[in-house]
Formats: sequence, structure tokens, C-alpha cells
Amino acid sequence: MNLIKIPWCILSLTVIFHFGCEKDSVDEMSEIPELRTSPVSQISDSSAISGGSMLTNNGQEITDKGICWSSQMNPTKNDEVISAGPGSGSFTVTISGLQPSSSYFIRAYATNSIGTGYGEEIRFWTLGTPVKTVQDIDGNAYTVIEIGD
Repeated sequence: MNLIKIPWCILSLTVIFHFGCEKDSVDEMSEIPELRTSPVSQISDSSAISGGSMLTNNGQEITDKGICWSSQMNPTKNDEVISAGPGSGSFTVTISGLQPSSSYFIRAYATNSIGTGYGEEIRFWTLGTPVKTVQDIDGNAYTVIEIGD
């Protein structure tokens, strides 16, 4: 039986080459857009204004940007979204359809061919009195209107 002996230096080069190839997938993460979330302004009982500013598009075309929001922390594009369209640069959007006297979390987002980058999260509260409802045994919700105390 003949055994083939492979010199140690060839085996070592194979391992180094393998790890060198995996580095490319890590570098892709640095190519997603980087942006900053603008402060929330003009807060009312059902809307607010915010936006974002692009720090870098990392050489990739921005296909979509905007604000994502949720009543839960770390909103993503899978939550509520207001798009400001494609392109780089700063943007402003109006977030509407919010509930009075409620807490929301927002983040700016931007998407390129590599992925989606998010700005820092900002929490804010809408103004107003929360809408009170009662629910019957069948699950129907009714708005409560208080008269007096």
C-alpha cells in the first residue's frame, strides 16, 4: 500500500486560504448604509415628524430609506414603515396614525444591495388622552365617553 505524504506547509496554506475567504462575508456587513436618526418633533396626539441623515452609503446605491416604528423596542422594516424613497442624503417624514398618550420607538433605516442599516433608536410619547374602550363577551370593542367625573 502506497501512502501519499503531504508536506505540512501545503496543509497550512490551505487552512490560511480558507480563513482568508471567509473574511469577505464579514466585510459585507461594513457595506450596509450608516445613518443617524433625527430627533422627533411636532409631536401631537396622533402624529410626529422625524427623519434621518446618511453618514455613508458605503459606495452602494440607496434603494429605500425612511423611518420604522413600533410600540416595542428595536423596530425594523418588518414593523410599521414610512418610506422617503431611494437616494442618499437627509430626509424627513411624517409618522401618522399613532394612538394618543402612547409610547413609540423609532429608527431611521436605509437599504442598499448588501442590506439594511439602522440609525439609533429614539423613544417618544404622543400627546393627548388615551382612548378608553370596553369589550363585551363576544370580543366587540366599544369606545367609552366619560361625561363629568
